[in-house]
Amino acid sequence: MNSIILARLVMHPRFEAATVAVIIANALILAAETFVGQGPVLQALKWADKICLAYFITEIALRILASIALGEGLRGFLSKGWNIFDVTTTLAAFIPGLGALRTLRLLRLVAKVDAFRDTVEDLLHACQRSASLLGLVVLLLFIGALTATLAYQHTLPELYGNLSQSFITMFGFMLGDNVSENIRNMWAIDWRIASFFMVYVTLMAILVLSLVVSIVIEVAQSRQKQRDGHADEHDPA
Repeated sequence: MNSIILARLVMHPRFEAATVAVIIANALILAAETFVGQGPVLQALKWADKICLAYFITEIALRILASIALGEGLRGFLSKGWNIFDVTTTLAAFIPGLGALRTLRLLRLVAKVDAFRDTVEDLLHACQRSASLLGLVVLLLFIGALTATLAYQHTLPELYGNLSQSFITMFGFMLGDNVSENIRNMWAIDWRIASFFMVYVTLMAILVLSLVVSIVIEVAQSRQKQRDGHADEHDPA
């Protein structure tokens, strides 16, 4: 009987609504922290933030207990992706030195709002369908970073001093950040390598655009299939 009561509690719409309200309140609290300086107001906001965190931990604990009481166990609870998402975003607050990651728990709103959740699921499904194209983008990003490191490690160390720096610069290339300035710097050192990167940047832009278009099309097709399925269910014929 207790298990049934606990399960009804965690699945009750008011319980879900309370969680959404706490998430929104926590967002307002964290935003307010950015406007106040040191003092009692800031301390009060930090205590309010801790209360919100305590609520989230209690809420997840109750859901785990309900899962165990219903025979699904902890493994059953963690077999659901959105539950892992909730646990991860909540526990991120406990990573030492990364208190700013408290904001990640606000992402729990995605799991609580059907429209957000459906959109994320559609995007994940679209990314799976476009995995080969995404893999090609990552491969070219690695090749570009490695090439730039070998070519400009000593002449442009602030941008290509090591592989990790080159990855950051190449990622900026992929997003169109300071491309012309970087190409001019490359050209001043070696026009042949700079020409290679001009072709590289153009190819990356085309691939990224293709990836975005592919994901958008996949999402649109998924939504259309869902609408057609709902239409078939309501078709009296």
